[in-house]
Amino acid sequence: MISVEDIVEDIEDDEAKKAEEAFFEGFAARVRADGITAAWEPVLPTLAPVIGTLVRDAIPRSDPAGIAAACAIGRDRAFHSITDLRAVRVPTLIIPGGDARHPADLAEEAVHEPGR
Repeated sequence: MISVEDIVEDIEDDEAKKAEEAFFEGFAARVRADGITAAWEPVLPTLAPVIGTLVRDAIPRSDPAGIAAACAIGRDRAFHSITDLRAVRVPTLIIPGGDARHPADLAEEAVHEPGR
């Protein structure tokens, strides 16, 4: 099932997408070269405490090859613009987010997109 967060999160400007791709490629390279803990080290201080705790708890159970492979998600992009949402033909609940990945103004724009 596709959630609205998945849809709206995938509408990104090109510069932000390039930065995300670079981040994931660098993260995967650090995992391969130095291990999962080393890859997460510069990222953990930027996370909400509860998320950081979850990540730290999961690291010992994680497979480095699987983590590096999962970084390919940085090259994934389902939608290029809000008008692409016209193809979604199921009832959809749109909830505005409170962070940069789920901007409230984009949710508002999605609500008013013709054809929705």
